[in-house]
Amino acid sequence: MVLISSTFYILSSFIIAVSPNVESYIFFKGIITMIDAGTFLGLFVFVMETCATKYRAAAGTLFEIPRALGYMAVPGLAYLVRTWRLLQVAYAIPSFLGILFFVWLPESPRWLIVKGRHQEALKVITQVAKVNGKTLPPDHQVLAAMKVIGQKTVLQPVVEEEGKRTGRVLSRAVQAIRRLFILFILPEFRVRTLVVIYCSCSASMVYYGLALNANNINAVSSQYFFCPNSPSTDPYMYVFLGGLLEVPSYLLLWPALIYIGRKKSLLALYFLCGIFIFLVMTLILLEPAGGEWAVVIFSQSGKVVITAAYQLVAIYTAELYPTKYRSLAMGLNGAFSMIGAMASPYINDILGMKQVWGPSALFGSVSFVAVALTLLLPETRHLDLSEPTNFSTTKVTEEEGKKNVSTNNSVSTKETTKGVTNVSYVGED
Repeated sequence: MVLISSTFYILSSFIIAVSPNVESYIFFKGIITMIDAGTFLGLFVFVMETCATKYRAAAGTLFEIPRALGYMAVPGLAYLVRTWRLLQVAYAIPSFLGILFFVWLPESPRWLIVKGRHQEALKVITQVAKVNGKTLPPDHQVLAAMKVIGQKTVLQPVVEEEGKRTGRVLSRAVQAIRRLFILFILPEFRVRTLVVIYCSCSASMVYYGLALNANNINAVSSQYFFCPNSPSTDPYMYVFLGGLLEVPSYLLLWPALIYIGRKKSLLALYFLCGIFIFLVMTLILLEPAGGEWAVVIFSQSGKVVITAAYQLVAIYTAELYPTKYRSLAMGLNGAFSMIGAMASPYINDILGMKQVWGPSALFGSVSFVAVALTLLLPETRHLDLSEPTNFSTTKVTEEEGKKNVSTNNSVSTKETTKGVTNVSYVGED
């Protein structure tokens, strides 16, 4: 999927460079956005599925550092290349290098196991063990562990029975619809899915709302504080600083996930974001002397914490679902993130025209609602990416996760095959 997405991304970038009108430009921009989301989804899920439990926090946060570097490069590139057609071509050039790397990218062992392609999974794991200098148990033991992990979920027999009654073609349609809505059908999935959807949408809305808020911040500086030389008046510098501040966001998120956990970290990040944004709104309303710098500082501070929250929602989502539904959950995450992203510029422009403090009031309120909803999510720190046969009845505590103990119907590879503690990552201690 990643290779296909990258190829179409390059083609679409060249097509958009020769767009004859604004309608075709918008259309292909939309295509590029969807393709980019597919590339991110495939790579992020792959990273999360192929690293050991103790490395997931590091992998999930450091994964975004290159994107922050690209973020910083965009205003510099836009400053140097003033022709928008050439700029679109310039954006596509780095993707050529990405395709070269994808040639050596293996398939996710967890995905192969769930799909029943055990021999292919064994080949990948054997190669990983060789690179890491580890020794695998005999092949038949590893394959036995894969068979246990790949056991069918509780929903599949229902779909297969319907398939026998309705015919092959119709059964595939029924199965596709069921897979699409299964995250809302099963009780254990339902609540966390609704919370994840809101958190994804709100994080994206606030993130892009602050990232694209240069015009309103500029209006604040000029209209209220009479400060035309504040850093917010230069859109190139504003965007560059936004990318630069993402680096410490991810670096600070890493230890927070290790020592505090996913749930508490997300609660703290949303709460701090709401506080910073409401401070911006308060400064706009009170118009204190010299307040333009405080507006910029608090606005960028909110950007720092919502950036970390945005990435944490993705990490959290990947850990809340088993492999069979992880990509679907991440897809929902991405889809509603895009909805939030699409809404943010209209909030800034339309609401900002009526009241310059209006976007801040909305973004701050959205953040505080996310704090309340996050309380409904379980903690996933120290827990393996389990493959339960009946996920709706599986209850795993954090303390049990530290001991690598699976409860109820969750089946651990360690219980089945001695020496293989994580079949997707050979070499975990």
